[in-house]
Amino acid sequence: MGRGMMQINPMKDQQKRNKRQQEKEEEMEKKRELLKQEPAETRRRKPKANKSADNLSKGIGAFFVFLAVVLLGLCVPYDSGEATAPGANATNSTGPGAGK
Repeated sequence: MGRGMMQINPMKDQQKRNKRQQEKEEEMEKKRELLKQEPAETRRRKPKANKSADNLSKGIGAFFVFLAVVLLGLCVPYDSGEATAPGANATNSTGPGAGK
């Protein structure tokens, strides 16, 4: 064998895996037993959202909706209607004085 190389022993690896798996199963079993022993009232509950947090969330949501509408409005090109009227573009007019 070369320097720094280890001989792999599959039996020991399998024993280590089995041992880890058994330890995990024992931990899970202990947790289940603790949950069964504790009454339901002593378990931690997810805190309920209060009204001020709901209002804050709605306000922030409304702000971002408003911001999205403004940004979308800035992306839409503005057409005042003057550019579509005939003769509105003075640079291409063929009237008198255009060839000066």
